Amino acid sequence: MTGYEGNTFPRHWLVGLCNRHFKESHVSCSERKKELRRRRHRLKKMGIFARKLKKATVSEKSVIAEKIRALTPGGEEIIARWDLEKR
Repeated sequence: MTGYEGNTFPRHWLVGLCNRHFKESHVSCSERKKELRRRRHRLKKMGIFARKLKKATVSEKSVIAEKIRALTPGGEEIIARWDLEKR
């Protein structure tokens, strides 16, 4: 024995063992969790862009518009709604 008889293991050891086993047996996330993570990231980035647009120059607005196009499939709608590019 290792000096711990019965169920006298320190609690943090048991938690570590359970977490290690869980990580090994469940390698990938579900598709739904991946999509939620991507959506939260887009929402956070859009908030950053909205904040930066208040002080942005014309050239900075065009750079932000390109970043929005690369970030999200609905980028053109957002650019039109925010009036980033006047045509």
